[in-house]
Amino acid sequence: MFRLAEKKDAAALLAVYAPYVENTVVSFEYTPPTAEEFAARIAELEGHLPWIIAEHQGKVLGYVCAHPYASREAYQWSIETSIYLSPEVQRLGVGRRLYDALFELLALQGYTDAWAIISQPNPGSEAFHKAYGFAFCGELAHIGYKQGQWLGVTNWHKSVIPGDTPPQPLRRLGELNPAQISRILARHA
Repeated sequence: MFRLAEKKDAAALLAVYAPYVENTVVSFEYTPPTAEEFAARIAELEGHLPWIIAEHQGKVLGYVCAHPYASREAYQWSIETSIYLSPEVQRLGVGRRLYDALFELLALQGYTDAWAIISQPNPGSEAFHKAYGFAFCGELAHIGYKQGQWLGVTNWHKSVIPGDTPPQPLRRLGELNPAQISRILARHA
């Protein structure tokens, strides 16, 4: 089942995310946020941008979210994506289906471009994003320091709404028809 995340899901989402912080260089955070801090992250975008949970029999298996790429007004049609999956569902199509649902909602909202910023090294995430249709756009080397080493990031781009026509006004997630959101989530789950 796919559904939109709420603040009350923070602990379950954090259980998926925290191992990436503690054991890898995938996240540039040193310490996992508290459940309260994670709930605040969800609340900040709730009703604006999607956080989608993949859940099976009450267990959160992963999530995908979108957040603003940058704060300047001209960036408003571009978003950055993040996706985190429990190890047991990696390479089973859950990530692809989460992205399918996310991109469909983002298109309805009027977003035109999605960016993935992938820490290096992370060949699994790069392969996933490339297979999903993201294009490599460059690397920022030596930009972060974690686990005793300097790290870089690669930037990947995918059009949400292809074309070079002027963008339309954005719609908040909360402005979309709830039944339509439910159908999209159910179709991709």
